[in-house]
Amino acid sequence: MIQATSASWHRYTSYWRIRGTATGRILSFLTLLVAIFQLIGCVNLMENKMFGDIARFLLNTIFTLFGAALLLRAWLFIARIAPDNPLMEAILQATNWLVLPLRRIIPASRSIDWTSLFATWLAAIIFIILMVAVSGGSLGSLLPAGFIIAILTMIKWALNLSIWLTLIMVLISWFNLRSLGAEILMKLTAPLLNPLRRIVPPLGGIDLSPLILLTIVEILLIIVTHITMSVTIFGL
Repeated sequence: MIQATSASWHRYTSYWRIRGTATGRILSFLTLLVAIFQLIGCVNLMENKMFGDIARFLLNTIFTLFGAALLLRAWLFIARIAPDNPLMEAILQATNWLVLPLRRIIPASRSIDWTSLFATWLAAIIFIILMVAVSGGSLGSLLPAGFIIAILTMIKWALNLSIWLTLIMVLISWFNLRSLGAEILMKLTAPLLNPLRRIVPPLGGIDLSPLILLTIVEILLIIVTHITMSVTIFGL
């Protein structure tokens, strides 16, 4: 572990010498993160894995929220939500730093924001690298399974996002709140809930479609998690 951390630090200093290029800055930043989390992995072994558990929790929370923001950006693009509403402005501010540079390479089409989807996949890869590093694993073990795990991680983020949006929409409907944000949530969740409403109509005025959707999504999360764990021992 110590040797791996020293090697990562050596690579960081090597990349930093070419910091005048964007590639050098990105490589040096990612390598520094790997060295830091490998060092945390060393501490993890000495401190009963407490610091490692904290690091994994923080990584999972930060990247899940950021990945959900990128996916929500792509979702809002498909739903044709105007960029002048507060929700869209917040999503753009949180993700522009990554999406805009990538848009020069991978532009969005008329119907799908491929840039945001690629940015989500890239964020998933970085998340997996850092999780492996903080767990003390070998980065060489990621190939080629890491690319598949990144796609599965994206699916997990998308499923979690659908749960969050559905729960917020249900709360808004319970308290009869009407705002621009509520209209956007209704528009985003309608493609998921309307097919269920046609299959299971409201019973006694109670809409069961959100409950059915949440149940289906939770089952899908269990399936995706088990598939991921079968691909890698880290169970990201």
